[in-house]
Amino acid sequence: MKFEIAKGRLKSALIMAGMTRSELSYAANIPSHMIGRYVGGTMKPGVEHLAQIADTLNVTPDYLMGEGPALDSQKVFKSVNGRIREHASSWSGKQRSEVAEKINAAIYGDCVSIAETNERFSVNRIIFSERLHIAMINANLSSVKVGKIAGMSDSTVSLYVLRKSYPTNCHVIQLAEALGTTADFLQGRDLNLESLTAYYQVMRQIQSFAGFWTEEQRAELVQAIQSPAVAA
Repeated sequence: MKFEIAKGRLKSALIMAGMTRSELSYAANIPSHMIGRYVGGTMKPGVEHLAQIADTLNVTPDYLMGEGPALDSQKVFKSVNGRIREHASSWSGKQRSEVAEKINAAIYGDCVSIAETNERFSVNRIIFSERLHIAMINANLSSVKVGKIAGMSDSTVSLYVLRKSYPTNCHVIQLAEALGTTADFLQGRDLNLESLTAYYQVMRQIQSFAGFWTEEQRAELVQAIQSPAVAA
């Protein structure tokens, strides 16, 4: 049996969760092309996929099928509060300051445009982009030279650096060999990915919803950020 996801509901759920399609695909163990088709409404999920998506995004299957309000800023506040209290102690001082600044500079978010651009800021793309840039600096190689050594176009390398694309496993290996580093380094396997993912999800949620929270709620989150050991 197939279920029809109400128009815009999966996109709204992604916004509230601060997740990208690729992150949902990974967390729910559903192929990315299927997630894209569910979001676009060109494919209907079965009961298993519907349940996996709902559980991953912390919504109900009924919500995805159209029940209740599409966007709930208070639900997002609780999600952000929980993530901060669980993960802030693992974030760097700079990251905690960035989150606090984002909260204090709250404006009413444009959720639609944010949803369309979130994908290029998924954790995997950010890590790979930053690590690739570091490796290129260390090797003193430009995108053109890296492309020639790795056997790919310089425009492809540039897309990876600019977070506009994510490489295949073959390209990761080729780039690692060309730059004298490892695939594990480029993919950030040494990092606490759960904590880092939570950081970027919180930043996306704040960008979309902090403008709808009260001053007291924003102050509560800032306090949790500034005292992570106490809040955790």
